[in-house]
Amino acid sequence: MSIAAQPAPSLTPHQWAGLRSELLWVYDHAPASLTVDHTYQQGHWAWYLRSGHARIQRPQGRAMTVRAGTWVFPPRERLRIEFSPDLTLLSVHFLCQWPGGNNVFTRAEPITMPGADCPELLRRAERLERLTRRHFPHVGRGFQQQLEKPTDYPLFLRLQNHFCDWLGTWFSARTQRGARVTEQLRTHDNRALSILRLLNEAPLEHKFPAAQLVRDMELSEVHLTRLFVASFGISPAKYWEQRRMETARRLLEASALSHKEIAFRLGFRSAANFSVWFGRLQNATPGQYRRAQATTGRA
Repeated sequence: MSIAAQPAPSLTPHQWAGLRSELLWVYDHAPASLTVDHTYQQGHWAWYLRSGHARIQRPQGRAMTVRAGTWVFPPRERLRIEFSPDLTLLSVHFLCQWPGGNNVFTRAEPITMPGADCPELLRRAERLERLTRRHFPHVGRGFQQQLEKPTDYPLFLRLQNHFCDWLGTWFSARTQRGARVTEQLRTHDNRALSILRLLNEAPLEHKFPAAQLVRDMELSEVHLTRLFVASFGISPAKYWEQRRMETARRLLEASALSHKEIAFRLGFRSAANFSVWFGRLQNATPGQYRRAQATTGRA
């Protein structure tokens, strides 16, 4: 049965700039574990199976087996995946989210695509992986920490260029196979988009930049909050907390940083304050969350 292509929304470049896109990791080798039981909730994953096969069990429905030469796009839900011992794959993990935190595509779209349907997607992924491996080498499970290494701005721009080339191809391939965009920006107000950029650019190790927003936007805190909520359905303060929590989860999952180091990166005065904040929002301590993620494995 053919899948109807979905038209991509038409937004201004200024509006598209509100879509948060960031490469988290890319690698090309065997997975760290042959069994994965993980909730794929933060960002997007894309796997290209080079050899072997994978058995994927979703919470609803029968298990499916995916063979070599296929792309897999895990939906935003819990999956149990069993990889064959001879499996190797190219894995890309990245963010492509609207300001409210929703992934750009819904979770209900088809999750596999034959590689032959879009050869350019693999070519651009390989180019991205080569550049990343050359400048951000890793060992074993260290692929989850590869982009924590400091670099200079020209190399960052090269990496972004390769990533954006791949991301555009991925977006087109998904919409052509029926993937639906979750939402569109509800604003044409450049002031709201400017607030969003300021929040994304502000370093998380500092407190919420309320004074900077008021100064740079020349608006009262009440006015800019009302404007932001009307545009994105979330307050600036809540969006800031969302950014901090996403970063906290990623660092707990993918880095060897201590809880104290993570706390300072996120602007907390102590690991204890960080633990209380994290536990209130996640119903688990940072240690419990890290141990749970370590036991489920990821690809």
